[in-house]
Amino acid sequence: MKQTQYIITKLLSLLFLLGISLCCSIKTDAKITTELHDNGNIFKVTGTGHLNIDKDIKGVEETYLFSNNAKISKITVSKDNKYLASKNDVLYNKKMTKLIYFPSNKKIVSFKVPDTVKIISPYAFADNRYLQKVKLNNKIKTINTGAFQNSNIESINIPHSVAYIGQKCFEGCINLKTVDNNSNITEIYDYTFKNCTSLKEINFGSSVKKISFNAFENCGTIFNIATDNENYTSQDGILYSKDMKELIKYPGLKHGNYILPASVKSINVNALTMCINLKSFTLNDNITEFPISQLTGCSSLQVLNLNEKLEFIGNVYNSNNKLFSYDIVYGLSSLKEINIPEQNKYFKTYDNALYSADYKYLWLIPFAKTSLDIHENTEIIINKYCQNNFNKITVPSTSNFFTSYKGVLYDKNIKSIEIFPDMLTNYKIPATLEDASFLINYTILDENYYANGCINVALNLENITVESGNKYFKSKSGVLFSSDMTKLYIFPRAKKGKYVIPVNTKYMDADAFAGAYNLTELTVPANIKSLNINVAGCTSLRKIVFKEGIEKIYLYGGSQTDENRFKTCLNIKNIFFQAQ
Repeated sequence: MKQTQYIITKLLSLLFLLGISLCCSIKTDAKITTELHDNGNIFKVTGTGHLNIDKDIKGVEETYLFSNNAKISKITVSKDNKYLASKNDVLYNKKMTKLIYFPSNKKIVSFKVPDTVKIISPYAFADNRYLQKVKLNNKIKTINTGAFQNSNIESINIPHSVAYIGQKCFEGCINLKTVDNNSNITEIYDYTFKNCTSLKEINFGSSVKKISFNAFENCGTIFNIATDNENYTSQDGILYSKDMKELIKYPGLKHGNYILPASVKSINVNALTMCINLKSFTLNDNITEFPISQLTGCSSLQVLNLNEKLEFIGNVYNSNNKLFSYDIVYGLSSLKEINIPEQNKYFKTYDNALYSADYKYLWLIPFAKTSLDIHENTEIIINKYCQNNFNKITVPSTSNFFTSYKGVLYDKNIKSIEIFPDMLTNYKIPATLEDASFLINYTILDENYYANGCINVALNLENITVESGNKYFKSKSGVLFSSDMTKLYIFPRAKKGKYVIPVNTKYMDADAFAGAYNLTELTVPANIKSLNINVAGCTSLRKIVFKEGIEKIYLYGGSQTDENRFKTCLNIKNIFFQAQ
């Protein structure tokens, strides 16, 4: 029993969870600790529980680290402290004119800010997972940077007295549904409402003069702009410049089809990104430049209508046989139809896919089709990492760059996979294949986006085998390994049940189990001394067993999101550190 406890203690010290919310049986409770600057200010708080501030503390550094490193449930301040005060477990300055910090672990659902408060400090409510409603008083003038960032709030009022709202103020408030805005703010700064995917509607009066291009990135809201606003207007909930010459933001949750108004001559860089309910989009004849990265995350988009004058959709060029590309688009798994007039001099379609006029570059693929035929002149495929509905992919034998073998698209010499048909449940690795990274890589856009239909290629694959004569790969029980069986490359994402990694395995790819949505239990042998495990998408995984002898574990990817950016906690019930 003592040996088992020792093993758990030792390995827990080596287990780092990055971006994870695991529901498991391991519990820790660390006391609150603080670190001070020479000036007497607290600059770092760590631990869990009650923070007691004594009389000698002069202040608190107003940084995100204060919230990010601690799970504080209660704050008390010595009555003899000349600089700070607490009321109902919340931290204020002595005069109660500034709300400095609302404990991130304080378990109440509603809070009214005291009438004395005029300033909300940076990150004051950040990361609170319990608070749902905040009522601001009518004297508040300033709401600082990140004040409610990544909190669980669902509704808030912004009174007439407010003249400033800082950048990232509501960023990551994925449950925010209602903002009663009566403020006199003149500028909406970077990322103020980023990832507010539940926000249905927001009003702005005549005072707003400037809206940052990314203020509403990945935000669901429709816009209502006062008719006397001199800088902006809204039509059907869509945000435009006052003269209707620029599309500023299309609502992320808005359903239906969108034809760009004839007056619009430019499109803001994030105007259409993550518009998850947009079914079809039609450019007007004014637009000559439309980087297709604009459409990232438009997971319901079925029809894309381009225009005769379009010249630019992204940059790509070769230098020393190396591909450089920009404006990549992800998450268009529903795309069925791409239309462009025959008169366009720069782009053509073939088998409903979008190419450069000479067919050298394949720019955009209709991923919802059941099959795809690649043009024989194609040299470079720009956008290929997306879930698709293909049963097979073909290319003429006259192609100098690609080969189709049993419905899978490879480079000409069948050494690497170019596009994999996602409808395949069984796959045999060709004898010549050297690179299977297309199957292994689990593409996530970045920490801010999860585009439905993007990250999980080969999502129906249950079994992998290898043709005889292959020098690089071997399979066992449908799982892909290196030829000497020392490295595990990929566990098929649709493969069901429990899995025990063979004891001779020494290494594994970090994404080997990422997206394995039917995996229920995983056992890791001691021969793997140091391992990274991406468990993103492992929605059926309930138990992980680590054998004694593993020296370092880096477990990450547990905080998964759906297409609306709602975080869903993985349901891992048990993590065991087991003696041999």
